[in-house]
Amino acid sequence: MLLKTATLGCKVNQYETQFVREALERIGYRVAAQSREQLVAGRSEAASFCCDLQQESADLVIVNTCTVTAESDLKSRKLIRRMAKLNPQAQIVVMGCYATRCATSATDATSATTNADEIRQMPQVVEVITDKRDIPAFLKRRGVIDVPTGIASFGGSSLAATGSLLRHRAYVKVQDGCRVGCSYCIIPKVRPYLLSRPVGEVLDEIRRLVDSGYREIVLVGIHLGHYGLNELQVAAKGSSFAAPRNPLLPCDRDEERVAMLPFDTQTEQKPLIAGNVRKGSSGAATCNLSQLVERIVQLDGEFRLRVSSMEAIEVSDALIDLMRDFPKKLCPHLHLSMQSGSDEVLRNMRRRWLSGPFFDRCEQIKAAIDRVALTTDVIVGFPGETEAQFVETCDMVERIGFSKVHVFPFSPREGTDAAAMPNQIAASEKERRVTHLMQLAERLRENFAASQIGQTVQVLFETRRSVSGRFCLDSASVPGRFCLDSASVPGRFCLDSASVPGRFYSDSASVSGRFCLDSASVPGRFCSDSADAMLVGTSDRYLRTQVPCSTVADCGVLTDVIVTASVGEELIGVLPSVMPDG
Repeated sequence: MLLKTATLGCKVNQYETQFVREALERIGYRVAAQSREQLVAGRSEAASFCCDLQQESADLVIVNTCTVTAESDLKSRKLIRRMAKLNPQAQIVVMGCYATRCATSATDATSATTNADEIRQMPQVVEVITDKRDIPAFLKRRGVIDVPTGIASFGGSSLAATGSLLRHRAYVKVQDGCRVGCSYCIIPKVRPYLLSRPVGEVLDEIRRLVDSGYREIVLVGIHLGHYGLNELQVAAKGSSFAAPRNPLLPCDRDEERVAMLPFDTQTEQKPLIAGNVRKGSSGAATCNLSQLVERIVQLDGEFRLRVSSMEAIEVSDALIDLMRDFPKKLCPHLHLSMQSGSDEVLRNMRRRWLSGPFFDRCEQIKAAIDRVALTTDVIVGFPGETEAQFVETCDMVERIGFSKVHVFPFSPREGTDAAAMPNQIAASEKERRVTHLMQLAERLRENFAASQIGQTVQVLFETRRSVSGRFCLDSASVPGRFCLDSASVPGRFCLDSASVPGRFYSDSASVSGRFCLDSASVPGRFCSDSADAMLVGTSDRYLRTQVPCSTVADCGVLTDVIVTASVGEELIGVLPSVMPDG
């Protein structure tokens, strides 16, 4: 039986797709040949390339959807229809946040059923999983008797032809759910439960991935800083505990009030936190995020750990100490969601903390961790945002000196409070503000890259860049397309003209494959015209870094590199062993 998967959205979604894929492979499903575009639809880093001419039609297709914006809903529907067209005999199973929202957005049960049926009535859809916690039950209905507790690989990364990995970074989901309720965000309505995986389960999964050759582990969650806060047990009536109310964020439910508290206050309320993290399981002890990280960095093996997006207020002193004390094991990089530098806008967003505490925490982190990289998200054009308030945001971004800023124009999301707020900003004005802030962000990123010159960074090499050359046949050169032996290898062979000279862009070290004509395939090899090809990877501080291929043995290697130059936001370096004296 042949299986295909397609994923939209966040890192957590990508992990959950991998989990389902591995579970189904246990009962005999084989991943059908498909392009990278199909495998991870909607991901900007998914390279386009000429895939094998013999695409396989699947028997079962899993579509993992996203609903963070209205455009995400549209993409989800288009993806379902596209997978049906590409796999006309397949049964399609839809899961993810769009599926959840369709089942829960209505105010009464009848309408909710109608919304869920909207997906079920799409071509070839046989099942809609409206709650990710029901994935184990779905797998059992499909015949998986022993549902796995984690994954052993990531992103369909095995390269059957060579036995090597196509990527060397794996996401590990440790937490799910958010109850904070920012006024612009729909996610608390589709993932309202707080769940954290048991420590032992996480450690076992990381051991498997490291043993398989993964050299960077990225901890991910819907609200990662709330790791350890599971389904909160609401204090019994008459209990002496009373979570203080935030005057900016009135909450009616005790569990919401606890989720709004500063992290240290939350973790002190141990009686309110359930010890069980898995639906239907019992007795699995958890800890907070810094304690989990401490356990992970003490594991044996050659790997580094990166912590994904967090709130600045949830970066505990203990986590800062770990980043300082384990610089080779724990990447000195934190993605801290700011959203705005204006206190009034932050209040309207229902963010938990204002700009002052956010700035102070960033300064504390920068003082404690050498050359730490701080990245962030910013929403511009929020309803009612004045020009002065936008300037406050720009000033805050510059004062902190972020190494990268993801800038988003405010997009009204139906079902959120912000979508109905007055004083919506015109699209043209939002575009202007986005452009201005992106120019500032680019300058800051270039400054950060330049500050690394002369320093040593740790790089995980992953790809080869722009290898000029020719695809050589036994007798002649012919125009056509270069097709990889494995359909999951991203890359493309780009002809410079109608003749064969060109460049092969590969996201892995492997370039084995076939040069395909319009009517036939012929064996051959890719011959580089130059020895100056560059090996490219990501530094511990989240900067693209390249060195000459001749100085490094292979991809998938954690290597210290001395930075000799920066070009824009990229670093160029050499190995310490080839650094000239003086």
